Amino acid sequence: MDYEVVGYRKCSGTSKNTGKPYSGYFVYLSFEQQGVTGKAAENVFISDQLGYEPFIGDRIRLNYNARGFLMEVVTV
Repeated sequence: MDYEVVGYRKCSGTSKNTGKPYSGYFVYLSFEQQGVTGKAAENVFISDQLGYEPFIGDRIRLNYNARGFLMEVVTV
């Protein structure tokens, strides 16, 4: 599924579960969804380790592994 970046927020901190530091972006996305008038929306955390820097209007595809972890962000 393709998403459009409509907003983002830089964030960093320390994980409460692992105690390890994290850094990345909360990215706000819109997308077409059957049964929705207009566009649907959601947000996702994208770690800096994935090498993606968001820009408003980007069209992206998110690739997850079998365990549901975000592994890759592809600009479409």
